[in-house]
Amino acid sequence: VLITATLGGGRVVLKNREIEHMEIRSELGEPHRCLIRFDRDTSRSENLQDLQGQLSVEIADDSILGGAKAVLFDGVMTGGDQHHQLRGGSRFELHAESPLLLSMARNRRATTFATTFDDAAAKLGLTVKGTRRFKVPANGYRMFGETRLEFSRRLADDAGLFLIERDGQVQLHSEFDDARRRTLTFGRELLALHARSTMVNHRFRGGVYEQATKADFRFRDQHREPVVTGALKLTEAVKAAAPAFAGGGDANLLMSDSRAAFRDQFRDALLRESERTLGTAVAIDGESRDFLLRLGETIQVVDAPGFTLTGATGVFGLTVLTHIWDSSEYRNTFTASPWKNFSNAERPALRTAPGPFLAEALETPPDVLSRGFLFVRMAHMDRTDANRIFARLVAPFAGNQRGLIFVPEPGDELVVDFLQGDPEHAVILGSLWNGKDGLAGIEPKQIVTKAGNVLLFHDDGFIELYTPEGKCMLQMSNKDGKPRVMLHSEGDLLLEAKGQIQLRAASLHEAIGGGVKREIGGDETVTVKGQMTHSSEGMMKHESDTGGSYEGCGSLMTLMPGQARMTSVISVVEGDAMSVVSGATVQLNPPVVPPKIPVIPVPKYLPGALATSHGPRAKPEPTPPFDSDQDPAPSTGA
Repeated sequence: VLITATLGGGRVVLKNREIEHMEIRSELGEPHRCLIRFDRDTSRSENLQDLQGQLSVEIADDSILGGAKAVLFDGVMTGGDQHHQLRGGSRFELHAESPLLLSMARNRRATTFATTFDDAAAKLGLTVKGTRRFKVPANGYRMFGETRLEFSRRLADDAGLFLIERDGQVQLHSEFDDARRRTLTFGRELLALHARSTMVNHRFRGGVYEQATKADFRFRDQHREPVVTGALKLTEAVKAAAPAFAGGGDANLLMSDSRAAFRDQFRDALLRESERTLGTAVAIDGESRDFLLRLGETIQVVDAPGFTLTGATGVFGLTVLTHIWDSSEYRNTFTASPWKNFSNAERPALRTAPGPFLAEALETPPDVLSRGFLFVRMAHMDRTDANRIFARLVAPFAGNQRGLIFVPEPGDELVVDFLQGDPEHAVILGSLWNGKDGLAGIEPKQIVTKAGNVLLFHDDGFIELYTPEGKCMLQMSNKDGKPRVMLHSEGDLLLEAKGQIQLRAASLHEAIGGGVKREIGGDETVTVKGQMTHSSEGMMKHESDTGGSYEGCGSLMTLMPGQARMTSVISVVEGDAMSVVSGATVQLNPPVVPPKIPVIPVPKYLPGALATSHGPRAKPEPTPPFDSDQDPAPSTGA
C-alpha cells in the first residue's frame, strides 16, 4: 500500500518509509485522533511551526493500477514535539484531531437549547439518521458545565442513538451502516480475533415520582433483549444464563432518574438500560489488513478451512477502529459489537450542576405562574429569551389550592438549585438582597410588597397591616397590656355582609362629623335596658307610611291613616295658652267606641355567633404507588 501524509496544509508531504510510526484512532462519540512520528535530516529545514494547520492521511493499494483508495484521516494539528538532534536534523511527533467534534469539545458552556429533541439536534448541527428508539425528556434541553460534544452524546443516548463524525457531518445513527459491509476472512484479511463476554443480569426495576400527577410509579422486572447479528452461539449462551445470574430476579435498580421525569420515559429508560446491559455483554477485538474498514459500518467475520472461528462469526458493527502504520507495513485493530442498535457501551454521565447558583427573575405569563413555575435567567448567561429556563417555586407551605407564596418580581436576585443536580430541573430556593436592592429594615419585622403594602410585626406588642403611605390601616395591639384593634381609612370604609353584622361591646360611642343615612330593608328593633334620650338642635321628624304607635306604662298612642288614638286610664291634654280640639264631629263619651288599632309585631332574630371558617373545599387525594403491569405499555417510538 501507499501511505501519503500531508502536513501543514500541503507544505510537507510524507510517504511510506518517511513515516516512522502512525496511529489513527476512531471511536464512536469521540473525535478521530492521529499520531505521526517521523525524522528529518539536515537536508530538510522544516520546523514545528511549519507543520501547523491541516493534516490529512490517504492510503491506496498500489499493487494494481487504479486500485482502492481511502482517506484515513482529515483534521487539524492540535500539538506536536520537535526533538533537535546534536548532529543536525529533528525528530517530530505530531497530534491531530478531526475538526467537527474537536470544535464541539473545546469549551464548557451553560445555555438553554430547546424544548424538543429535534430542535436541540438542529441547533447543534446534528444530522439524525434513522429513528429515535426511546422516549426522550420533555422538560427542555440544557447544557450546564459540559461541552457541546458531551451534551450531544447525552442527547443521542437518551434516544438510543450513537454519535459519529463522518462525511463532513456529525451524525446520529440508530444502527450500524450495512450498505458497504466488508468481509473479513480469518487467516486472510483477518489476522487475529479475540471474542469476549461478560455474564450479566439484564432485568431492571425502579421507581419515579411524576410531578405532573403527584404520583409514585414503580416498575418491576423490566427487560428488553437486543437484536444481535454476530457471535450468535456466544450471545445466546449469555442471554440464557442472564435471568438466573446474580441471584436472579430484577437485580438492577434505577431510582428517580431525573432524565426521565414521566413514567413512560422512565420505563423506556429501564428498557434502554436493560438492552444496553445485554447488548454490550459480548464484543470482539480483531486485527486486519483491510484499510477500507470504516467506523460505524459493518463487517462480516467468516472462517476458512484450517482457520476455524467457533461461535465468533457473523455480522458486527465497528465501534473502535485504529489504523496503524509501522514504517513499511499497514494493519488495523478494531473493536466490534454484535448489537445491531448499539448506542454506547455505557450511559453517558450527566454533568451535574454543583449549585446553588445566582439567578434573575424574569417576566412570567400567568398560566406558567399558576402551575408553580417561574422563568429565570442564570446570572452567568446572556440576557436573551433563549437562555431563560423554567424553575419551580419552593414555598414553606404548599398544597392543593393552598399555601404560602410570595412570587419574586422581575429583576429580583434569586438562589436557584437543581434536583439531583440536573440542570433541566431547576427550583427557586429564595431571593436575595444585594448592593442595589436594600433590606426594608430589621426592626420592626416586616413583609413589604413591590407596591408598598406592608405587614409589620412589632416586638413590643402590636401588628399593623397598611397600604402604601398608610392611607388604609389595620392595627392589632396589646401594648402595655391594653388590647385594641383599630381599622382606619383616609377615604371610605365599607362593611358588607350577605348575612349578619354583629357588634358586641361593653359600650359603644359613635362620633359622626356629618350626616347619617340608614336604609333598612326589613324590620328594626331597638331594646334599651336603661334610659333612652333623643335630642335634636333642629327639627326631629318621625314618619311612617302605614302607621305608628307609642306605648309606655300602660298608655298607648296610635297613629293610623285617618285616625289618631290616645288610650290611658287618665288622658290629659294641657295647653299653657290654649288647647284646641277640632273636627267635623267631636264626640265626648260616644255610645260606640272605634276599635283599637292592632299593633304589628316586630320579629326577634339573632341566630348566635357567626361561623369563622370556610365551607367544604377541595382536598388532594392520596396517591398510592402505581405498578407497571397496570400502566399502558409505552410506544417504542419517541
